[in-house]
Amino acid sequence: MIFLDSNAIISLLKGEKEIGLILKKRTDSLAITSLNFFEIKCGLEYYRLKGYSSSEERLLSKLNLFKQFELTSQASLYSAKIWAELKVSGKMIKTIDMLIAGIILSNGYSSILSNDKHFDQINGITRISY
Repeated sequence: MIFLDSNAIISLLKGEKEIGLILKKRTDSLAITSLNFFEIKCGLEYYRLKGYSSSEERLLSKLNLFKQFELTSQASLYSAKIWAELKVSGKMIKTIDMLIAGIILSNGYSSILSNDKHFDQINGITRISY
C-alpha cells in the first residue's frame, strides 16, 4: 500500500506525467488519509470563495476511488511519538504531516508518495519522491 500525500494527489489530479510514470511502475494499492481529503477540500473551498470555478464534485469523486484511512486513537498515539521524537531532535514539521504519518504507521504501512522531504525525518516512513 502506498499513501498519497496531498501534493501527490494534486499532481495526479492535474495529470502530471512524472507521477503517472512512477505509479505505472508500481503494483501497490493506493490510499489516502482523511487528513489529505481535508487538505484538498480546504483548497477547493478557498478557491471557491475567491471566485474561481472548479470541478469540485468531479475531483472529490476521484478521491473516493482510493481507500481512505481515518485518524484513530491508535494513529494519534503513533503521531504523538513522532511529535516527541521530532521535538527532541529539533526537526519539527507541520502537525498535519505528523498525523498523516501516524495514520500510515498505525495501519502497518510505511510508504508515502510525496515531494515533501520532511517525511524523511520520520522513523518508519519511506518517502517515494516524484
